[in-house]
Amino acid sequence: MSINNEENMKKLLQTIYKPAVASAEFKQGLLNSLVDELSGGARRSAVSVWQQPKLWLSVIAVLILAAIGYGIWLPLTFALP
Repeated sequence: MSINNEENMKKLLQTIYKPAVASAEFKQGLLNSLVDELSGGARRSAVSVWQQPKLWLSVIAVLILAAIGYGIWLPLTFALP
């Protein structure tokens, strides 16, 4: 097939960029995996906040630093005239 004229170019582009059609098995597998992910994701997100030690360690560290800072700042405010 030559690409000398516009009609041949059009046919060539149509054969190259032909849309792919997914099989019924692929669609069903994709639907099943999406449903599994959505149902499992909802359960994990409700529990995962309480099961993240890094989150709680950082919250505890911030609270300890805030308490130390308040403990240092409080005597200074009463000591100043």
